Amino acid sequence: MLREAQAHCKHVLGPRRSVGASARGPRYLCSGVFTEGPLGLILQPDDIRTLASERAALTVRLFRNVEAFRERILAVRDEKELDDYVEPAKGESPEVEVIFALRGVGLDFGLISSRLGLEPTYTSSPPRPFTSEGGSRRHQWILTTGPLRLMDFQEPLAQLFQRLAPLTEQIRSLANEILVEPSVDLVVLEYSDRIPTLRLGPNDLLLLANLESGFWLDIL
Repeated sequence: MLREAQAHCKHVLGPRRSVGASARGPRYLCSGVFTEGPLGLILQPDDIRTLASERAALTVRLFRNVEAFRERILAVRDEKELDDYVEPAKGESPEVEVIFALRGVGLDFGLISSRLGLEPTYTSSPPRPFTSEGGSRRHQWILTTGPLRLMDFQEPLAQLFQRLAPLTEQIRSLANEILVEPSVDLVVLEYSDRIPTLRLGPNDLLLLANLESGFWLDIL
């Protein structure tokens, strides 16, 4: 969900804007200005497969109206609460994290690490197996880069994809055998008007499709 930016790109396969075509396929731009947060763009595996089949490229450029947000807070809250929304120092990019996650119920972390030949940055297990509604809580096997300060996700994403590409078959096998869900997540960790640009080229989308992975851009 893109909340206030939803008119620009709530769903890439719904309201999207083609800004041209290359020899490979269409190029799509998802852009918008938002005030409130958090904000996120979620691509489900089916979305990614559709874009990959088109040999498409996707660019996401989002901007936060910081002044309007601070004015809105002051209208209903005390000024001291603005301390929670301090921007990075002038000229600094916001901190971001690039994550590859395998999520599922009752995961065997040792099995995953052994099959992939990789040790996770960290793992997490829910303190209770079920939610208050009775649903199962998920475990997470996480490989992460960051936090980093940057204004473009290109370099850390390329490094992550380079690590994952040789493991495509192993990840797909795990997904089928133990019902694990792969996902690539980009998280902007700081409140800022400067949101790093996201570019996914045809080969990036094809790799994500082959991994049967979801994709999530999360902006605090």
